[in-house]
Amino acid sequence: MAVLACAACASPNLAGLQLREDVAYAGTRHKKQQLDLYLPDDAARFRPIAVFVHGGAWKELDRRMVQWVTGYFGRTGEFLARQGYVAAVVGYRQPPEAGMAEGLGDVARAVAWLQAHALELGGNPRCVVLIGHSGGALVAGLLGYDGARLKAVGGDATAVAGVAHLAGLYDPDALLAHVTGSDREKIEGFYGHDGDARRAWAVDRLLLPESPTTVVLGAGDDTPGLVEQHRRMAERVAAAGPRHAAQVLDVGHMGAVPQPGNRAAEAMQGWLAAARGRCATDHGSDPSPTAR
Repeated sequence: MAVLACAACASPNLAGLQLREDVAYAGTRHKKQQLDLYLPDDAARFRPIAVFVHGGAWKELDRRMVQWVTGYFGRTGEFLARQGYVAAVVGYRQPPEAGMAEGLGDVARAVAWLQAHALELGGNPRCVVLIGHSGGALVAGLLGYDGARLKAVGGDATAVAGVAHLAGLYDPDALLAHVTGSDREKIEGFYGHDGDARRAWAVDRLLLPESPTTVVLGAGDDTPGLVEQHRRMAERVAAAGPRHAAQVLDVGHMGAVPQPGNRAAEAMQGWLAAARGRCATDHGSDPSPTAR
């Protein structure tokens, strides 16, 4: 009975929302190449699109694997939809099945699919925010700051209006100084056994003053290695100028994932509202025939 009660508490509250699960985005039936959509259930159109990329400790973690107990990550989709976004929680291939390049390519294809289908979902193909937690923060940054990766799969990189990093990893090579044993083996296996190969995935070096508006939320009660990763990224944010911001929340690693009513959600609301406003101002009106 206690488990059932916990499962009920962890389930997304879908009142006023539509949920579409297991949407294939890569033309395959692979369960990892699917996403879940959380859509406001009203007649509004041309909403911005929020793409959430989970982490996974360099092993397979499905987007709904622990949702029945913890709410991750369906309640994140719920939260984003309630901020006025077409929200997508994206699955992607991870170790041992795939390496970083394959996982990154999957998320890029998901973003391109969302842009291609935006109008039928009530979304704005020219306004996308990328939100990543833990290892997913690295993926969000690589796609948000390097437009060639989205362009290569038919996506529109100029449509990225913001990037949010949550308790993230930003430089896999630097993280190795803080890990040993099996975690070290996982990092080397995923990002490369050679230092130059690992440094090629570093996202902090890509953040520039003109990059999409970025927010970096660190978890104060995180592992020492990830606390140091946040410190380094926060320095980069400060150097990149006032369009970007960083702060530390008094939470643990998973506490940096926004869910309705938690500290991370409170910290994200203003940034999400500002991004939504920029989209309304900078990206025009609904181009669909029914809007004319």
